[in-house]
Amino acid sequence: MTGKQSPSKSNKVDVKVNKGKPQNQAGKQPQIQQKSQQLPVIPNKDFLHRINYSYQAAIFLQNLGEVSGSGSKTKTEPQTTRNKSTEVRVKIDRKGKNKAVEVDVDGGSVNAGDEERARAFRRLARTGMKDMRGMSVHNQLKLDPSLKRSICATCSAVLIPGLSSRIRNRPSRNTINKSNTTCLTCLTTLSIPTPPIATLSRSEHGLDGPIRSAKRKKAMKRGKIAFHNVEKGEIGLSADDGPVVRQGEKSHVMWKGDEKVVGWGVMSTLVGSTAGDENTTPPE
Repeated sequence: MTGKQSPSKSNKVDVKVNKGKPQNQAGKQPQIQQKSQQLPVIPNKDFLHRINYSYQAAIFLQNLGEVSGSGSKTKTEPQTTRNKSTEVRVKIDRKGKNKAVEVDVDGGSVNAGDEERARAFRRLARTGMKDMRGMSVHNQLKLDPSLKRSICATCSAVLIPGLSSRIRNRPSRNTINKSNTTCLTCLTTLSIPTPPIATLSRSEHGLDGPIRSAKRKKAMKRGKIAFHNVEKGEIGLSADDGPVVRQGEKSHVMWKGDEKVVGWGVMSTLVGSTAGDENTTPPE
């Protein structure tokens, strides 16, 4: 009886083990797929959504203020007169920085209601951007430089070129050019260096230009001949810059044991296809 019962127990154990293996494997596969399908975690995602909404809302309100106040403008009145009005007054705080202060303007014109409504829209846009900047500083958020430059640092107005800001390029002694962005609300100017971007030229002179390239070649002729130009002249090739070495003139020779090395240097691949190796004995 004992001999008959032992195989049955072993079979039961094997069946349990075999049944458990596919269940564990099937349970692990969905977990691996779920981990692979998960998106990367974005830190401070709720703050970034709030900044995006505040920025778009400020642009909408500021544009709404421009459209609402455009009906009270006359044809002879310039476009930037309303932007340069005394809505915002700039003063220096105790830290020595410029600070914008809202000024209440008495509406004595015929369309005072439209002007007051447009002024309220623009003020609400500046207040929203001011709160957004304070929130980003308080939570230590890293914003894009282009976003920070599009907001006036003094009055917190959104700088839209041609509508709420004026951009002029001016010469600079250090960076050749600089971009001056003037806010039409508080007349504060932000200067950003804009050095020229070097681009590859297809001309034979390159970035030096024809005059400087000629001076450089003239100076190279007075100096020492470059070794790769000497090697080209020895084989009979024309040099790029500087003096041209004629064929047969004395030049630099490299020896590898008893074998004379020909075609070393910059033009090694070209020389190998045009000239063969010359086996001579080294000079005594």
